[in-house]
Amino acid sequence: MEALEAIKTRKSIRVYKPDPVPGHLIREILDAAVRAPSWGNTQPWEFAVVGGPKLKELQKRFQTQAEARAEPAPDLPFPSFPEHLRQRSQENAAQRLELQGIAREDRERRRLEGLRGSRLFDAPVAIFVYMERELNPYALMDLGFVFQNIMVAAHARGLGSVPLAAGVRYGAMVREFLGLPDSKALVLSLALGYPDPKASLNNFASARVPLKEVVSWHGVDGA
Repeated sequence: MEALEAIKTRKSIRVYKPDPVPGHLIREILDAAVRAPSWGNTQPWEFAVVGGPKLKELQKRFQTQAEARAEPAPDLPFPSFPEHLRQRSQENAAQRLELQGIAREDRERRRLEGLRGSRLFDAPVAIFVYMERELNPYALMDLGFVFQNIMVAAHARGLGSVPLAAGVRYGAMVREFLGLPDSKALVLSLALGYPDPKASLNNFASARVPLKEVVSWHGVDGA
């Protein structure tokens, strides 16, 4: 798959086949992903790849926390957004629910869909990306580069993925489960697997703001 095609056709996948993902394929994807640039080639990223019974157990723990309405305790504070950005997120969520035939007033189905997200959408593989806690925001930008590479490389190899804050919502619990020291800060998680082609939700592609609203041209003819 050509690079621009992979970038333009990648989308978040939220329904997965139960088929396991071969370890050699995950290794190939990560080997390509770490070609991402970083400040001074510091390469601050680290990964934990989880699957099989180990992931099933972690997914159960996530659901237990969600059902108990446990207070989130991420290693990095979750962001807040101004109204115009929050509106984009709300519209995106509403469109996904509509595609699944879940009415706004159907609290039970919305709750169940929320639990699926808490379980990382029951994907067969999860990748947790973390770094040394003492690092500054520039390292977070570097992790963003490598994270995007993972998603695009996975798509190019016929896999689907979705980035999830749900996997790092309870930082201390996940660190203990994975045997990571407190000096590591969990930044983001990724659900990974083969997309279920029968799931209508996997046909959803979120809208993008027109370039004219986010780009200004200076000394370059962008027409």
